[in-house]
Amino acid sequence: MSLWIKICGVQDVPTARAACEAGADAIGLVFAESPRRVSIARAQEIRGALPRRVEVFAVVRGMNVDEIRALLAEVPVDALQIHCDDGMFPDFDFGVELVPAIPARFILAYGARGLKGRRFIVDAPQGAGSGTSWNYGEVAGAGERLILAGGLCPANVAAAIAAARPWGVDVSSGVEVRRGVKDAALMVEFIERARQA
Repeated sequence: MSLWIKICGVQDVPTARAACEAGADAIGLVFAESPRRVSIARAQEIRGALPRRVEVFAVVRGMNVDEIRALLAEVPVDALQIHCDDGMFPDFDFGVELVPAIPARFILAYGARGLKGRRFIVDAPQGAGSGTSWNYGEVAGAGERLILAGGLCPANVAAAIAAARPWGVDVSSGVEVRRGVKDAALMVEFIERARQA
């Protein structure tokens, strides 16, 4: 199976389409406090413009169960990405796949307990949004469906994949020309280098 690739922090239809054309398997729509945050209306517009082959992730942080369920009732997504800064994730049934995003420091300390068979994202030790590269090889073998994130960019993605041997990779700031603004050429370069690795 080929490497799975997600472009996160997509904010508009042209960027979503460019990610698809570049070969992304998934995009992430951010509903947490972030310069990449999208409104419900914009998320619906993006979802409606994408082919069904592309997975859409709702990315949340600090929302309670009722808020998440209300969001999912408005925006049809394929997966729910919950950022778990404390290493713990709520195992509720939201009607879609739950994909926890966990800082690497927790995986290094406790392993991938409770994550067997589940897709999960391992982010930089500092947590989501740092955009900082780290020692990706430290989490090699942590899980069969590990998705590597945090500080990835076209220049380092091949080395990161070689070191960690992940099931997939997730990029946001590494394909931006400025904070929150994705670049089509960088997305193409990132995906080409990731696939070659």
